[in-house]
Amino acid sequence: MADKRGKLTFLGTGGDGIVIGKQILASGGIIFQYGDTQLHIDPGPGSLVKAKQHKINLRETTCILASQNSLFRTGDVNAAIAAMTHHGLDKRGVLICNETLYRGAEGFQTYLNKNEREMVERALSVRPGQKIGINDVDISILRSYQKDPNALGFRIVADGKSIGIPCETILDTGLFESYKGVDLLILNVRMPGNLQEEGAMNTRDATTLLKKLRPKTCLITGFGIKMVDADPREEARSIGRESGVHVEAVSDGQKFSVDEMLQSL
Repeated sequence: MADKRGKLTFLGTGGDGIVIGKQILASGGIIFQYGDTQLHIDPGPGSLVKAKQHKINLRETTCILASQNSLFRTGDVNAAIAAMTHHGLDKRGVLICNETLYRGAEGFQTYLNKNEREMVERALSVRPGQKIGINDVDISILRSYQKDPNALGFRIVADGKSIGIPCETILDTGLFESYKGVDLLILNVRMPGNLQEEGAMNTRDATTLLKKLRPKTCLITGFGIKMVDADPREEARSIGRESGVHVEAVSDGQKFSVDEMLQSL
């Protein structure tokens, strides 16, 4: 019988061109498993290699969630589809992606190949406000605030526990309502302190968001080179002290039991 406890595996925690380009930190995305359902969120470069390394079978993926059209976040989407379908041998699985990745947009050429898109059982181009059920997992499609005008975030609910994943986004008041009431928040925090970079969230932004949302716990990932130099663990401690929320910096390959993490608080 399949394990009915939510599990997270981080196939990478890199967040900018230097960190990902040099593979100082990996960039394979996030795996969420619940029962027979396996979600692969934002399969970036190296996802197949890191999945094998961390004992994740991408053939068992039920659904790929792609938040934006980005080399660093979804550059391996075609490879992840090929792994899920045996390169089209079995027409199976679901791709849920934003409109830019599905068909491109002004100034954006999609990274998704038409051939791979046709290998899955269903390929869905989605917008904020939609809700989708994948077996026993409910997924709400939310807006993120990024250079890609159609960038998305996700709210995933399984067994009554909610995980908010804004993916790559800047701080915006729209996040306050979208992720209100989540148990676990996974934030991409690229920059330390109050250092700013276009399209990125920093430590100060994360603190502001957590003070407003008050989730039970928060995991930070998506680290840029300046965050790596500053030490993500120290920045996580700073966010936790200031916000009053338990915050942990994720390491490449780290695995979490959602139930155990929430019950320990």
